Amino acid sequence: MIRRDIKSGHVYRVGADCGVPHNFRPIHFRVVSVDPASTWDGMAWLEGYELDRTGQAVARRRIYVIAAGLIDVTDTFPRPARLRPRNAGTATRRLPTDFIGSDR
Repeated sequence: MIRRDIKSGHVYRVGADCGVPHNFRPIHFRVVSVDPASTWDGMAWLEGYELDRTGQAVARRRIYVIAAGLIDVTDTFPRPARLRPRNAGTATRRLPTDFIGSDR
């Protein structure tokens, strides 16, 4: 796998094939961005989130990997839910019935 094949939003298993630091504890990593700066051939800096077993982000990380060792496991993890801002949309507010039609 070369750097241009690494896609934002995809989940990859990062283990021993991705470099010595990842040999101790393989992780699942959701990529946010790939650094376009030139590095050693076949290596890449990735920005993203380490995921737990349920697919929830537990830590934001920047890791240096051997791109050929990444295993795409996107299909086994659910897509993250898009959070809606609190002020999005209109809110309906019901008035108490004793105020409706009153002369106040």
